[in-house]
Amino acid sequence: RGGAGPGWACALSLAVGVARMPPSSARLARFGGVDARERRPPPPVWRRILAIGLPPGGEFALMFVFMGVTYWCLRGLGTDAQAGYGIGMRVMQAIFLPIMAIAFAVAPVAGQHVGAGRGARVLATLRSAALIGSAALFALPLLCHWPPPRFLGPFAGTAPAAAVATRFLGLRPSRL
Repeated sequence: RGGAGPGWACALSLAVGVARMPPSSARLARFGGVDARERRPPPPVWRRILAIGLPPGGEFALMFVFMGVTYWCLRGLGTDAQAGYGIGMRVMQAIFLPIMAIAFAVAPVAGQHVGAGRGARVLATLRSAALIGSAALFALPLLCHWPPPRFLGPFAGTAPAAAVATRFLGLRPSRL
């Protein structure tokens, strides 16, 4: 049934791994000499952990819900539609990845300059990041306009999946 077998195998292996973690951790803790009191952080530490961890955890939970709903909506369209959608999403992620890397790298560099009291360097850093990010946002999507069968062919197992990915990325007008 398509990808159901590998999906179930992955889920089952993760469940077994998670179930085996506590006994393995307890056995290894005896050799490492971990004090049981150190395993339970005090409430202020828990609050800090949750303040840091909940926002990204919530983001990943929303991504899970989004992907689940999307694939649930695609379930009746066949495996080629699902594969084409997945390919299109991954290509978009690959385009955004360098831009996101630039954006996340700018904050610490600009922050160091702010801490050093170098306002001119802060502005220069932000200008450079804006120019590099803009150039990347202009250049990377141009790759998608390379002949779509050549560009998407290596990622798609079938021509219909490549056609769906092509339509998803807006490279050809849809004739649905």
